Amino acid sequence: MIPSTILPHDPAAEISVLGACLQDLAAAQTVCKLLTPADFFDTTRGEVFGLVKALVARGVPPDLVTTFQAASDRKARERVTGALLQDLVEQTPTAANFACHARIVRELATRRRLHDTCVRTAERAWRNGEDLAEVTADLRRNLDTLGSYEQAEGPDLVSMADVTPEAVSWLWPGRFPRGKLSRIIGDPGQGKSCVTMDMAARVSRGLDWPDGGRPPVVASLFSRQRTGWPIRSARAWTRWARTLPAWWPSGASRFQGKRCLPPFGWPRISPT
Repeated sequence: MIPSTILPHDPAAEISVLGACLQDLAAAQTVCKLLTPADFFDTTRGEVFGLVKALVARGVPPDLVTTFQAASDRKARERVTGALLQDLVEQTPTAANFACHARIVRELATRRRLHDTCVRTAERAWRNGEDLAEVTADLRRNLDTLGSYEQAEGPDLVSMADVTPEAVSWLWPGRFPRGKLSRIIGDPGQGKSCVTMDMAARVSRGLDWPDGGRPPVVASLFSRQRTGWPIRSARAWTRWARTLPAWWPSGASRFQGKRCLPPFGWPRISPT
């Protein structure tokens, strides 16, 4: 038998998952769908996650205060201390990778369960008087349970018939929703930039759309192309666009070793 101290586990992943749950309610809600307290190799960390799971079920955001208060009895608070919770948060500077770390915890927990299943089956196989057919059937049943446990994770599929329709606020009715990211995609030279600047100019002056209706907001134009025509075009359009500000990237910076255009500090093109 493999000593329990070297069974598959990852303390860093467990700490990261708990730290994310204590800082981000959305992360906690997602992790609670993926893991159970028994998935944690460390029993105290498993107990912390049990408290987190109970809070999420009640609609209470888990943080340092609410989680500590959720440990109702004295013995629980001796194990789940404020210092322990604070340490979990301090060791998790960001909750960005919580889903990946949760999958690591889940996979290692499944490996431990598989090991336990095999050990118990081997012990029964060596014992006299055990029904081999029953041992084999139990093994198959346990393996099926492990398989279904691993396959439980996946996308939440919802029938469109069950989706409640919501009113859409339109920038251009029937074409571009307001407050959403829309993309105009096409081959070079097909007029994407022309359409975009026409839309921005109409919005800035409150002019009607070609098919009727009037836009409700103010527009800004950003260009990332480094040829001369966007500047000339932007200036041409801003001659009759009343409140259309336009920005042009003057250079590139580096972020995490990668070349990128600066999102701020671009020189403004004033209408001429």
